[in-house]
Amino acid sequence: MSPLDDPALLSLDVSGMLGHVSSVGLELTRAWAATRELELPSGAAGATNVVLASMGGSASAGDYFAALCAESGELPVYGCRGYAL
Repeated sequence: MSPLDDPALLSLDVSGMLGHVSSVGLELTRAWAATRELELPSGAAGATNVVLASMGGSASAGDYFAALCAESGELPVYGCRGYAL
């Protein structure tokens, strides 16, 4: 067993970040399903990139999504973690 699998380590996660990270996949699946009802503006058809602007812990979900899209996405996906695009 890896030391990282030790249940005692959960006591160090006082903000519950492990739970948030473990639910990212489900959140992305739900968000993907919600896009079926989304109507994009007419100019979206000409998009050449996707930029995910996020800060703090939310940025990790954007990084995860960008990594998923890198393998099979039709457009490049970039994460922007700063105050400027």
